Order: sequence, then C-alpha cells, then structure tokens
Amino acid sequence: MAINRPGEPSKQSFLMFYDHVELSFSDVDNMLEAFKGSTRGTVYLMPYQVVFVAKNSKEALKSFTMPFYLMKGCEIKQPVLGANYIKGTINAEPIGGWDGSAKFNLTFTSGGAIEFGQLMLRTASQVGCYPAYPPTEGTVNYMAPPPYPGPRTLPGGDGLLPWTREGPTPSLHSTC
Repeated sequence: MAINRPGEPSKQSFLMFYDHVELSFSDVDNMLEAFKGSTRGTVYLMPYQVVFVAKNSKEALKSFTMPFYLMKGCEIKQPVLGANYIKGTINAEPIGGWDGSAKFNLTFTSGGAIEFGQLMLRTASQVGCYPAYPPTEGTVNYMAPPPYPGPRTLPGGDGLLPWTREGPTPSLHSTC
C-alpha cells in the first residue's frame, strides 16, 4: 500500500510526475517569502492543473497549484548548457493567498521536461471550457470543489489557449 506525503496528490489523480524539479519565480507582483529563490520537489500533471510539492516540508513554499486556465505563455526550453525547463506566467487565483501574476520556471534537473511539457500542453488543449459555478440564488453560498471554473480568456484578453468557435486551438510550443 502506497502512502502519499502530506500535500501529495493521490496516485490515481495524476497523469505524470517527475522528481528532482526546481520551481522558481520572477517578476512577481507581490514578492512573498515563498516566491524567493528556488524550491526543489516533485511536479505532478493533473487533468486540470500542475501541482508542485516541495521535497523539504520546512520550505517556505510547501506546494503550489497552477490551474491551466490561469497559465499563459508556456514554453519548453532546451538550453545548450543546463537542464531543460518549462517557463510561463501564472496569474493568482482569487482568494489564493497572493495577488497579481508571476513568471515561473520548472527546471527538470534529472530530465523529463520535454515529455512532461508535451503532455501538459496536450492535456491543456483538451480541457476546453470549464463548467459554470452552481446557481446560488436562494441558497447558501457554495463553492464547488476543484477544478474551479475559469474564463475562456483572462482579464486583459490573453487566454489560456487561442479559441475558435469549435473550441481551443492547441499550440505545442507557445501556450499551455
């Protein structure tokens, strides 16, 4: 019987994972202690999001969730020198503990960036629209469990994926 670390997704809920990944942030609107430096851990690809869990539970950043609808400009980078990485921008979730946006890098120090990134982009392109919040008129306010609904486009008009009437238009190198 496998036991998960605290904060770690259950084995049945993710599509792929990689250990030995470093998460770092830059251009953070509100620089919290958790966003300073880089944090080593495990990254999980889930049907609606990417979840990072720190290896050391004493880190300021213990875990970080990036729903696809809040990510934009994702690219897989293959530098000549250094480990491959995935970069992009993440916008804060309302009531998510921080405000604004930040650029992120997921550096795969032991490999896997290409495989993880390609599956992440494919998965994001297949997600499509998110369902609406349940009606709350005349009832107690209720917040649906994750994945949370999201707009087709983010404030400012820059959406997760380019959209057509038929749905998202996948791009395997420029957005996620």
